Amino acid sequence: MTDGAKALIKWLKANVVTAYQEPVSSSASLPYISLNYTEAPTNESSSQSLTIWTRNDSSYSEAYGYADKLSSLLGDQGVIITNEDTKLYVSKGSPFVQNRLDDTETIRAVLVNVVVTNLNI
Repeated sequence: MTDGAKALIKWLKANVVTAYQEPVSSSASLPYISLNYTEAPTNESSSQSLTIWTRNDSSYSEAYGYADKLSSLLGDQGVIITNEDTKLYVSKGSPFVQNRLDDTETIRAVLVNVVVTNLNI
């Protein structure tokens, strides 16, 4: 796992909900965020898709609640995340959030798009 992935996962876990690098262990319990992190070169950006997974028979409200929390944290300007020697600027992507097709009748997930800029100099 790259330092950028570690920093983003640590920040998401502390501020939104537990997060994991894909593939996620089958022993992980919902809710959580999964991501397949792509590290950009220094001073460049990459789009990252996060999947927020929840368990519910009929509603996406819990998944959207976590997306709303992330949206509030990022605001209109984004945030800078630091972790040891890693510095990332994270902002909202477009579209920011959308439904994901359900894998089963009890799993509800939404896709969240963010842009991550590697600020390591």
